[in-house]
Amino acid sequence: MQWIHALDGRHASVEEKARACQRLGEYGDESAVPVLASVLNDPDLNVYARAALERIPGPQSIAALRSALKTCDGPQLVGVIESLGTLGATGAAKDLTTFVGHADNQISDAALRSLGRMGRKTQSIVLGYLRDSSAKVRASAAAASLFAAEARGDSKIYDAILKADVPRHSYLAAVRGAILSKRSLSFLLKHLRSKEKDVRELAFLSVRSFHGEGLTEALHKELNTANGADPVLVVFALRDRPNLDTVNVLIAKLSGANVDLELALVKALGQLGGIESATALIPLIEKEEAMSALIQMKGKGINESIVANLKTEKNVTQRLSLISLLGDRRAKEGIGALLEQANDRDSEIRAAAFRAMRPMVGLAQVPELIALFKATEKKTGSLALSALVNACRRSHPNEAAGAQILAELNSTSGLKQRESWIRILIDMGYDPALRIILKDLKSSDPETVKNTISWLARWPNPAPVDALFPLTKNPDYQVVVLNSILALITTSKDMDERLAWLKQAQPLVSSLAEKRKFISLVGLTFDPVSLEILKPFLQDVEVAGEAQAASTSLIQIMKL
Repeated sequence: MQWIHALDGRHASVEEKARACQRLGEYGDESAVPVLASVLNDPDLNVYARAALERIPGPQSIAALRSALKTCDGPQLVGVIESLGTLGATGAAKDLTTFVGHADNQISDAALRSLGRMGRKTQSIVLGYLRDSSAKVRASAAAASLFAAEARGDSKIYDAILKADVPRHSYLAAVRGAILSKRSLSFLLKHLRSKEKDVRELAFLSVRSFHGEGLTEALHKELNTANGADPVLVVFALRDRPNLDTVNVLIAKLSGANVDLELALVKALGQLGGIESATALIPLIEKEEAMSALIQMKGKGINESIVANLKTEKNVTQRLSLISLLGDRRAKEGIGALLEQANDRDSEIRAAAFRAMRPMVGLAQVPELIALFKATEKKTGSLALSALVNACRRSHPNEAAGAQILAELNSTSGLKQRESWIRILIDMGYDPALRIILKDLKSSDPETVKNTISWLARWPNPAPVDALFPLTKNPDYQVVVLNSILALITTSKDMDERLAWLKQAQPLVSSLAEKRKFISLVGLTFDPVSLEILKPFLQDVEVAGEAQAASTSLIQIMKL
């Protein structure tokens, strides 16, 4: 066979020999065993040779590995021992016991591991080492036994470990393994009541994976048993293993619970959710943990329950918490109630209601929000306006909301409210209002003109640009109007249009801030003409570097 010759050849590289081992494992027979055995002591080829021998059936492979126990050492010996375990070579059990307690811990551990993997007969040998006088050997035997117990689900092995003097981590692993393999409710409850904290906590962590019957009912009983298991841990366990009665059982424990138990109950009810949990936690809403649980709680009717409580609650602090909760839950079922609260005599309640409704309101609420904004005083006016702006922004299409705001603008003479309506219409980009808003650019009041120029910078398209350019001739408005023009140019997708406006604006640019803004805008206008516009700035010491960077970027993007 060609691979035998390749492996036996003196001139083959390590890679070629490794590949030969792999092929012999796939296609070889007992005739390949001697040559594979010959390289078991080679640190580069040991793993490949062992993998091949494990795949060649028959006693020859086992015999080769047993012989290698006498010639190999270190990692190669560890590997040979592991392979004997993989092959279940029970005939080598006596050989392996000679390595238990070896000075090299890896060799000793491998021997015990392999003995444990070979089957029940050899496992009894490993269990015997749990009583060894050497702590090291006992620790290795425990580790090997845990490995075997987990593979077979054998609770008797776990019992043997629990009776032995082994490291704490092995003992705890055996506790968990025994709980899950025995599926004994009484055994689990015994460890849930343990006086040792780490055992108790481990037992509770095992609850989620426990498959015995009657667990949830037993935990309900345990929660109401004096001197039973730690009630906080029982609550956490029930959170993972509830049944239809669990919520009511937990609610019943809320009354008179200490701080730690109450916190656990609140978290569990928050996770389990449902209208019953919400009803129980709403009276505790002023506590951070209860509020957090209610915000995340799921279930039908919860938002409606919060609204019902808000409508009947008299305590201002409690009402504020309920209003905030509706907002945090984005409870659209509560918008009507929040609008009612926004009309309350208490300014704190009004402010909280406007904040809470802000993320949820839309077109349907615009008429009522307009009325509330007109009626509200300075203290909550900005919050009312913010809620109204959000409602208008969420109105799709925006014609219906825009028409209502425009009607208010046309019927308002008061300066402050007029400014508010204009700001809303500008935020919306409501086209029919633009002609009316632009009239304010001709106002005799300089403050009105400046405010209108500033607000127009937020118009969502460049429509106001041409109306703003004539104002650049007035030195009182030049700075603010240039800023608005540049902001509006960024909204144009038409490169020719942008370039025309940029050329018109260029002579007006004077301050460092204006130069930087202008250069940035030109750098985003992808046309060869932009390079011409940037040329004067390349000679300006204040911004030459930025102009050069913008030019380079344009050249790269346009591939000029």
